[in-house]
Amino acid sequence: MNPIPYSGKITFQVFARSQMLHWGWKKYLIALVPFLIVVSYLLNLKPPFTVESLLPPFAGFLVIPFVLFTTRSTWKKVYNNTPSLQHEFTGEIDTSSLKTTSIHGAVTLPWSEFIKATVTKDLVLIYQGPIQFHILTPEMFATPEGWRSACDVISQCVRKRS
Repeated sequence: MNPIPYSGKITFQVFARSQMLHWGWKKYLIALVPFLIVVSYLLNLKPPFTVESLLPPFAGFLVIPFVLFTTRSTWKKVYNNTPSLQHEFTGEIDTSSLKTTSIHGAVTLPWSEFIKATVTKDLVLIYQGPIQFHILTPEMFATPEGWRSACDVISQCVRKRS
């Protein structure tokens, strides 16, 4: 098989999508905690209902969008403070390894170095550790066929470890 070349850089939009994919269902737990506290408070609330008695649950519901907003703004801060994410890189994918070249140097990682991969139609995360992963998108490949071939190789070569 011929190596599949890729090149590009990680934009904030790609970084944010990768974080959403990485966190998966766990991102909802951040908003679920204040929601459960509010529901618990309302279930224990006895009449007569006053403005003072309804203020805590109202404030609790306001926490949910605040928490979700601060999560995204934290990602923006991380992205802006990590210059290595913003540099151009190139590489190749073949059945033996992932090769990447950036201003920091070149590395060839055999597929056995990766612990898992998450492959979607528009994003791939290839994990070297529980929170360290490589990000690939279709825009990094010259053709749609190159993207599909890369996804196939990654899916076949990276086996999730138990």
